[in-house]
Amino acid sequence: MVLVVIDVTRAASRVTGKLQRLMVEIRSGLFVGSLSRRIMEQLWEMVEDGDKSSAAMCYPAKNEMGFNIRTCGSSRYQVKDNYGVPLVQFMRMAKKTKKQ
Repeated sequence: MVLVVIDVTRAASRVTGKLQRLMVEIRSGLFVGSLSRRIMEQLWEMVEDGDKSSAAMCYPAKNEMGFNIRTCGSSRYQVKDNYGVPLVQFMRMAKKTKKQ
């Protein structure tokens, strides 16, 4: 059993319903629970199958930080691997130019 944190945005009700059955929703869309690796993988596959949803999952791993991060969907935050250390990069939106 490992401690898992999943944050979902715009997820389908079937996905949030499944997450609510297995984890505790401490805020809207933020789930925390102690799961087996097999259940964690099955839940993540269900979250990834969402059409317009975006999600992030944090779980223990044997690396320098002690955890790993997975993301899916569109987000301005991207996880980059830097020699085994997960770093989060914020992507700025392109500025709109004025037409004359």
